[in-house]
Amino acid sequence: MDQDFAALSEVKSLHEAMKKALLHAESKKISDAIAPLKGEVAALEGETEDFYSPPATGKRKQDFSRLSQNLQHLLQLVDGSERAPTRAMEATFRELRQALGLLLARWQQLRDHDLQLLNQELRRNGFAAIEALSPTGSDPASSSK
Repeated sequence: MDQDFAALSEVKSLHEAMKKALLHAESKKISDAIAPLKGEVAALEGETEDFYSPPATGKRKQDFSRLSQNLQHLLQLVDGSERAPTRAMEATFRELRQALGLLLARWQQLRDHDLQLLNQELRRNGFAAIEALSPTGSDPASSSK
């Protein structure tokens, strides 16, 4: 859960920075360079879901917000039970852990490669780079928690 929370915080920070950069973009060329990556960041961030609404049917693509909520829900179920976790709980945890690994790998690629390419383009055109701010100064993808 620590890795998910740290990555979600970074993704939210970058998403906000990209929104601001788009507002201040002085040319279509710059906004066209920012927009696609902003869309990918938004997809990774996802949205908080309302647990009081009926669940969507079928398997949905994971994002950091949904994953965080699913991990919290699973933790509540496990902590609220007086028994050992069921096989279904363990299987769900394995699925969530796998999804976290995939999301962290995508986030690392986006942050360490795609964002760097965007920043090179911004600097070439006289604009400040866009940075992903880490809440703890650590890399969530390399954390062992």
